[in-house]
Formats: sequence, C-alpha cells, structure tokens
Amino acid sequence: MMAALLGAALQRVGLNEKQHQTADCLQRRLLPSTLPELPRLTTAARYRPATVTAKVGGDWYDVIRLTDERMVLVVGDVEGHAVESAAVMGQVRTAVAAYASEGHPPATVIDRTARLLTALRTELLVTCCVLALDTADGTTEVALAGHPEPLVLRPDGSTSTLDAPVNVPLGVPAPDAYRGREHPPAWEGPDAVLERPDRRKRHRSGIQRSGTSRLR
Repeated sequence: MMAALLGAALQRVGLNEKQHQTADCLQRRLLPSTLPELPRLTTAARYRPATVTAKVGGDWYDVIRLTDERMVLVVGDVEGHAVESAAVMGQVRTAVAAYASEGHPPATVIDRTARLLTALRTELLVTCCVLALDTADGTTEVALAGHPEPLVLRPDGSTSTLDAPVNVPLGVPAPDAYRGREHPPAWEGPDAVLERPDRRKRHRSGIQRSGTSRLR
C-alpha cells in the first residue's frame, strides 16, 4: 500500500512539473519577442519573476507604437500560476494591444477589455496599467485597473507618481466606466516613467526619455 501511495505521489509530481513547463513555455511565447522604438526612445526588456513559485502565470508587458511620437506602455497580471492564467493573459494582452492600436485613450482601452473579459466568462481577475506617452510634448495619460500608479524617476533618484483613479480589476463588475487621468509635461532631461509591478510580483517596466527604456 505504501508503494502504491508513493507511486501516486510521484505521478502527481511529474504531472505538476509537466503542467509547469507547459505554462512557462506558453507564457514566454505570448510575451513580446521585441519592443518597438521611437526616435526619442530606446526600448529593452527583461522578465524576472519574484520567486520560483511565481515562475509562470499571467504576467505580461507590452509597448505599442502608435506613431513616431506616440507610444502605449502596458503592464498587467492575471491571477494564478497555471496554464489557464497564461492563456487568459494572451487573450487580454491581444485585446489591450488591439484597442490601443485603434487610438483609444487608456481608460477606453481598459473599459473595452473589461467587457471582453466578462464575455470570456473566466473567473480570473486581471490588474493592469495602461500609459499613453507623447514624446513630442511629454504629456502622458494613465488608466489603472486595480494596479499601482506609475512613477516618474528623475536623474537625482527622486520619484513622483502619475496619479490616476485606481478603478476595479478587470473581471470585477465595474459600477461606472473606467476613468483615466492626463498629466501635463513633466520631463526634465532623461527622466524615466516606470510602471510599478503588482504587489504580488516583481516585474517592472519603464520608458526613459532620450535614453533607454527598461522592462524588468
């Protein structure tokens, strides 16, 4: 009987490892392989989960080029660490990118994605931050779905937030339409806009004006 129990346990371990590898492969294939560049921006990316247990799941990031002067930066997280989380992440990332590419403001992008997620009938919740940046005049527009506000990191190391209504995560019935907030130019030289990670994760993204965009 002990041998049977041990065999069953080993079988479950093998199955879990296989599912883990499948989710890991799926997630990494759904993340962008390259990031676009703007004349005033250089972009780069590195994905680094916080812990081994958070190795797979629904984390994603994206940089969407609209014109030579406008770009949309996205960071999001689907709850859970399984194949379903990675699959939902792929659907949400595609929806956000499609709505952003149509030129909708960040709040509309999140609102439409929320409605799509409801139609998918998934029980998973999604948090995300969508930030539209105009490199010509330095204006930004931010919309959040249960995600921390982006930071402005200055050359001297000081930071400030780009405040916006937090709104509810995607997948939670929203009492009102999602709202965003536009910020006037706040650039002074090579400042960087950093999208802070979800409190449960440690991936981070950012755009540095006239310098390097980093996503880690």
